[in-house]
Amino acid sequence: MGTFAADTNIEGGALDSQKKNLAAKQLLKEGACIMFKKVLSWVVTVVMMFSVFFTMPITANAEDTIFYEDFESYAENAYPSSFTMKYNGTGDANQKVITTEGWQGSDTKVFRLQGASSWSAEHIVAVPSPLPNTLVVSAYVKPFSGQWPGRIGLYNPTVGTWGTRVSGVLFENGNITALQNGNDNSKINLGQYTINNWYHVKMENNMTAKTYTVYIDGTKVGSDINMHQTVSPTHLDLTAGNIGTNEIYFDNVLVAASDTTAPILTAGAASRISDTKATVTFTSNEAGQYYYAVVEKDADEPVIDTGGSGTVCDTTEQTITLDSLTPGAKDIYIVVKDAAGNISEKLKINIESFNGLTAYGWVAYDAGTGINTGPFTVSIPTGSLQSIKNVEHDTIWMSGGDFVDDAWYAVNYSYDNSGLYIIDQNTGDYTLVGFTGKSLHGFTYNHINDVAYVIEIINDTSSNLYTIDLTTAEVTLVGPIGDNVIIGIAADNAGNLYGIDIIYDQLLAIDHTSGTGTAIGNIGLDLNYAQDICFDRDNNILYGTLYSYSEQGGLYSIDTSSGTATLKKLFAAEVDAFAIPYVSNVIPTLTAGEVTRTGDTDAAVKFTSSRAGQYYYAVVDSGEPEPVIDTGGSGTACTREETTISLNSLTAGDKDLYIKVKDRFGNMSTALKISIPAYIQPTYALTVTAGEGGTVTGGGSFAAGAAPTITATAESGYKFSGWTSSDGVIFADANSAVTTITMPANAVTVTANFVEVPLEKTEPEKDGEVEVTVETEKPVPSDEAALPKTGGTPVGIFYGFGMLITAIGAVISFRNKKQ
Repeated sequence: MGTFAADTNIEGGALDSQKKNLAAKQLLKEGACIMFKKVLSWVVTVVMMFSVFFTMPITANAEDTIFYEDFESYAENAYPSSFTMKYNGTGDANQKVITTEGWQGSDTKVFRLQGASSWSAEHIVAVPSPLPNTLVVSAYVKPFSGQWPGRIGLYNPTVGTWGTRVSGVLFENGNITALQNGNDNSKINLGQYTINNWYHVKMENNMTAKTYTVYIDGTKVGSDINMHQTVSPTHLDLTAGNIGTNEIYFDNVLVAASDTTAPILTAGAASRISDTKATVTFTSNEAGQYYYAVVEKDADEPVIDTGGSGTVCDTTEQTITLDSLTPGAKDIYIVVKDAAGNISEKLKINIESFNGLTAYGWVAYDAGTGINTGPFTVSIPTGSLQSIKNVEHDTIWMSGGDFVDDAWYAVNYSYDNSGLYIIDQNTGDYTLVGFTGKSLHGFTYNHINDVAYVIEIINDTSSNLYTIDLTTAEVTLVGPIGDNVIIGIAADNAGNLYGIDIIYDQLLAIDHTSGTGTAIGNIGLDLNYAQDICFDRDNNILYGTLYSYSEQGGLYSIDTSSGTATLKKLFAAEVDAFAIPYVSNVIPTLTAGEVTRTGDTDAAVKFTSSRAGQYYYAVVDSGEPEPVIDTGGSGTACTREETTISLNSLTAGDKDLYIKVKDRFGNMSTALKISIPAYIQPTYALTVTAGEGGTVTGGGSFAAGAAPTITATAESGYKFSGWTSSDGVIFADANSAVTTITMPANAVTVTANFVEVPLEKTEPEKDGEVEVTVETEKPVPSDEAALPKTGGTPVGIFYGFGMLITAIGAVISFRNKKQ
């Protein structure tokens, strides 16, 4: 969407009135065109909030209720007198009523249990005898922390050393399980849980058949589970586990003689799209079927027929689409009937009358009207303008804009380097995303293919179509549109692109794959200066804030089959960056990314969603059926960028992760399944080498932290002199021929070193004699002076002769001793 301004300061001088029309058309290239990006944003009218029924969820006869506790009557940090403490976990003071965010979102009082290592926190309530044929136990449960947050079930404290479990639902190690035969060592997996989320647990105990059925958030997850076959229950039991410190919350605890729990409904948003169309959202805490009736606002409450088949609903947010309303405000009444036939109270949601749309734009030039330049709202179809903030156009001037989901994007006009901005609809403040390196005018967002487009005008004679990255502002050329000067661009609810040409005053269809423009027809106005176009995508109507010299600025509707513009309201000012919020019905699509398993309990999984929103997930053992993923509460926010899910409470073995994404309009993706392989601990090569003089054993592949044994064996004439390595290996004893190393998380090489051993001279015995070798001349050590010589016989001769006599004497002496 684009802009040119009639302000003579932009041209650098006053324009002759007779030439101003033509000059303005040329000016449009120099004017600004703001790119605005349209975020799936806005549901056209009123959001009516909540008729929440925070009452005891009982609709049957009072005598069916055996026990009910919502903890609201207790003081903060008090112990609820309706319970008896059997074991105190981390201490009496930590078993108490606290205020926290409840299962309906608002703060409420709950019973907090905290277990300690080897010492659970266990609290019981007696149930009557004889027991009814069906005994229903239900509660809202939030596993808050720990490896084994806790359990709810039926119990007999007098049988066995620690009492005996009869039935029970447990939260442990990320899994919701049920006791089989009351045995802690025999459990049935019912699904997964997420720490710090609320779950509604209901157990229907058949005291005759000694079996029970379990519902989680209104969905049956286990049936005909065996209770303890010989022990009868005498108490309701709430427990926090005893493996480390564990914490769990309970609220709205119920014991009843039959399923008397009616669904509780929570209101969502009501959006009036037109006189005949609206959408209404609500949530039920139990699965079932919903029924509704629409009446005039403030009319008597209607009778709703629940005898036939309604519309199936689960515990996620439900959307009712109404398309045959009459004009005026309405009230819709909704009820839900669960599988047991319990019917909720009527939920009333108001649907306001259709009063048109609130769109947004940027006043580039007030045309003498006194309207502030800067961001404003424009009412459709009345065309009334309301300033949001005064921003002088010499400070910044947005030339094209649109919504992307619920964010208002725009590009500013610049002769050489436009910036991409996000504008706050409430304050008018704008934040720079990045500069584009181009002089841009029109901007629009195609919410079908999730691509934003911008227009660049070339030499005031032609235009190019670009895509623009919403996170970096980088632009990529699609192609030339033709010899048209496109001042505004818009995408309809099917993703088709249109533009208006300020030179030939035409509406064009633009191919978003090539950029090629095709003329549809003449607008019927002599277009000049700043202006823009945008679609009301909800009703697929093209509007323009068009400006002509003769008519000045006004709100127009434009026929996309002929190009003809029809005036709705004159407001004189030059308006661009025109953006209309909308409701999207595009379902997010998910793409799997990299999976990294770093341990039996830890993994990281990446995925990408085509739309921003909130993601929800569940993990099951590989090959198990697709789980039910609760998308009724708050998920985890995700953008269109790649998202990483960090898992840290897995169990060993192959797993399957299922992910869903819900966008801000309530559109829900199908579940994306990503396989997580079992963890295989990596191994690293140990290479053992031998230096000269020996051999080695002990190489192979080993895990980090392993302690493989290595052995060195010296050859004849050599001895082992120590182990060495250039890889920083730690030896248990580097001087021992047999030792171990601590294997690091990388391949290593170690070397055994050997040294040569000198041969020793031997003096063998012969018949009791010692054989002596006598040298006739003693060698002279290198570090001693030679013996002196005299003028006669050398001293050395006598010295040697004396040594010979001494040796002979020693032999004779030795022989005599031997004899």
